[in-house]
This record gives sequence, structure tokens and C-alpha cells, in this order.
Amino acid sequence: MSSLARVCTVLLLMAILLYRRLNIGVVLMIASLFLLLVSNQFLAGLPTLLSSLLFDSTYYWMLAIVFGVSLLGAILKHLNKIPLLVSALETLIGSRAFVMPLLPMVIGTLPMPGGAYLSAPMVEQAAKGTKLSQEKKTVVNHWFRHLLEFIFPLYPGFLFAAKMCNMDVRDFAYFTWPLAIIGSASAFLLLFANEDLGKIEVSVDKPWRHLWIAIWPVVTVVVLTMTIPRQWLNLSFIAGSNRYGDPFILALGASITLLALRNSLWEWRLWKPWLQQAASGKIITMVTGTFVFKHALEITGLTKSLAPELTALGLPLPLLLGLVPFVVGLLVGYAVGFVGITFPVLLPLVTVGGVMDAKAAMWMYAAGWAGMMLSPAHICLVLTNEYFDSRWVPVLSYLALQGAVIAASAYVLAFHLP
Repeated sequence: MSSLARVCTVLLLMAILLYRRLNIGVVLMIASLFLLLVSNQFLAGLPTLLSSLLFDSTYYWMLAIVFGVSLLGAILKHLNKIPLLVSALETLIGSRAFVMPLLPMVIGTLPMPGGAYLSAPMVEQAAKGTKLSQEKKTVVNHWFRHLLEFIFPLYPGFLFAAKMCNMDVRDFAYFTWPLAIIGSASAFLLLFANEDLGKIEVSVDKPWRHLWIAIWPVVTVVVLTMTIPRQWLNLSFIAGSNRYGDPFILALGASITLLALRNSLWEWRLWKPWLQQAASGKIITMVTGTFVFKHALEITGLTKSLAPELTALGLPLPLLLGLVPFVVGLLVGYAVGFVGITFPVLLPLVTVGGVMDAKAAMWMYAAGWAGMMLSPAHICLVLTNEYFDSRWVPVLSYLALQGAVIAASAYVLAFHLP
């Protein structure tokens, strides 16, 4: 079976299972086994799949991050810092329609996997008193966080794309920044235009002071993550290890410890439900499913064989440049993945005499980003959808419409404007 046929059958299976509202982690595991089966690698690939997962340090790192983020969120909620944060911002800005998108964008300045799980309760608090659906809340949290990937230089996918194009990140951002503006404006219209968000009735005195009281734990995580030298986290004491620990996990631990010390949070009756929530079996299943699917793609070589196969179809060049990154982004669910797989194959097609067409590269990046935003393997989408207990079909419909706006805008900017 061709790579394209396998992609279509796997995506169709996932769509059917998601429509039946199965846990996304279970869906991804079933899809992984099905992919091994249709690739004639079930018996040989299954032991490899299991061992790859068990020995994947990134998998345990992600579980630790999601656990830490969930625990921090539970403590902030208990201390009423999330309502205080939202009230301070509403007092300063005066509009729920601006506060709701601002929250995931602020948290998104720290490009941590699963960070959407920290901003989700903030969006929920800002939406209190409105009739905004759970699905729209999900889209707000997921969409506005990732618009930063068109302009913010700390996002690995954005950096990687600029590097692959041999461009400075500022030069690459020159071509991509309009998409962040267009994506923000179109999302405002789609999500808030026909919604009665009500009036802001609660205001606080000294909002800047209250804002700092509410947000210092998050600021602590951001500052420590960006300033702790990785050399301090050398894990060479572990036999055979040349790895370094992650500053973000240490920063999360430091912030949680400071919160506990400042607020005398020592009683087990407080920590027990927080730890149970952070170590939820549902969340572990979702993270595990995401990594199982990632390893199934690697074992079957599907994404690597798909790009050349699509290239050989003889499609018009602009369509090819958009379709390949979109499909790969839809499968892998993260920017570094679709950039690393598709850019080496496609960039030679838009390079003439050693000069690369930067607008075409922007189109490739935007199309891959649109696919990534729709991916059931995207950990931020998975966690946000779980938090709001949203239905997948409406969520994906909103995201598909918004993704189409981004893709159409990028196409016009790349091929129809000087």
C-alpha cells in the first residue's frame, strides 16, 4: 500500500473514532497499531514500538512537564490567583474579548510543550459569565497561543525553519508576521463576533499590584527557564549518560516550592487531590498515545516516504509546496517535525541559482502550521480539549476554517503580491 493510501486510511479511522468520542490517547494507540498492520510491520514492529516508548527519555520528560504544569495550575486555582489575574487584566484592559486571547499568548511566550494546560484554567475563568461554548474556549486557548509561532524567535519550529532557509529569524519573520495579524483578526471575528460576552462587573483597586501578586509564580518559571545554564543540570552522574536536565522542570519545581513556602501549604489533604489531578490516568493515556503514534510513524517510515511520493505526483508547484507540509504537519503535530521532514525535500524546488524564494518558504511554513494546528497528535490541542471536555468535530471545524484563512492569506502573499 502506498504512503498516501496509508495516510488516508489512518486519518479516516481516527476521524471515525474521534466522532465516537473515544479518548484521544486510545484513538492514537489504535491508529498506531493499524498503521503497523497496513504497513506489513505488525509482528516485527510491535516489539520495536514498545521498546522505543519505554526507552524514550522525551516521553518521561513530557509526562513530568504535564504533571508539573497541572500541579502548578491546581495550586494557583486553590490560592485564587487565577481569578485575581483575570480580574486585574479585565480592570486594565476593559474587554473580555481581548483578555481571553491575551492569556494564552502571554503563557505562550514560554514555548513549553503542554503549556496550553496552564493557560486553559485562565481562559475558563475569563469566560465565566459568558455563553461561550466549551469548543470555542478550546479554540481560543489553542489558537492564540500558537500564533506566536509566526513571530516569536524562541519557538523551536520557527527557529528551525529560518535556519533551514539560511535566514536570520528577523528576516524570516519579515515574511511571516502578517499571518499572526490576520490569524488574530479572523479568530476574533469567528469566535466573538456573534457572542454576548457581557459587561465586566468586577474591578480591583491597584490592578498592577494585583496582577503581579497573581502572576509572579508564572514569571518565576519563565525567568528561571531562560536563565538557568544547562551545564548546571549535567546528568553525567547517571551511568552512560551524556544528557542534561531540563531547566523548565527545575523552574516548575522551584515555583511550586516557593508557593508552598509562602502560603504554608503543608497539609496532605490539600496535596492529595492536586496530585491525583496531576497524575490523572486520562492525561497519562493521552500523552502516551501521542508518543506511541510518533514512534509508529518513525518505525513505518511513513512521513519520510510520503514527501517524495507526493512530490512525484506532478502537481502544480504551489499546490505541492503547500500540500506536503500540511499533510506531514497533520500527522506529526509539531512544527520541528514538519519542517525537518519537508523543507529539505521542497526547498531545492524553490531555489534557483543559489537564491531561495523566501515567500515560497513562508507558504510552506504556513501550510505545515495549519496542518499541525489540526493534528490529533498535537499535545496542546489534546490537553486543551481534555480540559474543556470539548467535542472534537466542532473544535476541528473551527480550526479548519481558521487554518484555511491562514493558508489562503499565505498563498496570496507568496504568489500574488509583489
